[in-house]
Parts: sequence; structure tokens; C-alpha cells
Amino acid sequence: MEIPKDEFMYEKTNILNHIFENRENEICNIDDEQEIVEQEHKDYKKIYSAIDNLPDNLFPETVVQIKKSIDNYLKTLSATQKIKNKNFYKAGFSDAMKLIAECLYNKD
Repeated sequence: MEIPKDEFMYEKTNILNHIFENRENEICNIDDEQEIVEQEHKDYKKIYSAIDNLPDNLFPETVVQIKKSIDNYLKTLSATQKIKNKNFYKAGFSDAMKLIAECLYNKD
């Protein structure tokens, strides 16, 4: 029985989404990344400290806008990285599944 290509792609996408979502938390909790995350927080605090040391009476709106801009940039950067990681993971997994299928098919 041959599965229609559209249905296969739909099932493949659903399976990859399910596997990615289950694996995402495990991937994000790797201990090796903790040092980088801690450094990121330290750097963020340094930036905010430097901004807080700007004279409020001279640039009150500028200080607020700089903080908002930094927060927005970091959110965008994080979202972009998440999308790239997800696509990279799915592509790698899909390639691995293709290789396994090819090996099984050509085994005969």
C-alpha cells in the first residue's frame, strides 16, 4: 500500500514536531550550557548597570528606550535562534531517517 505523498509529508511533519517537542526540554537542560547562560546573565546585568548609571535627569526617556531596545533585541535573537535550532534538528533527524530507510531498502 502506497501512502500519498501529501499525507506522508503531513505525517512526517507531525512526527518530527512531536519528537522535537519531546526532546527540546532535554536538549535545553544540558549542564554544559549552564556556564554560557550564567555569563549571558552577567553581561546583561552589566549592560543594565551601565545604563542605570546614565544621568536620569539628562536622559530619562533615552534610558527607558535603550532598555526596551535591548530587551526587544534579546527576545528577537532568542526567537531566531530557537527557530534555527528547531530547523537544524528536524533536518538532521530527517536526513538520518532517510539514511536508515535507504540502508534498509538497499539491504536486499
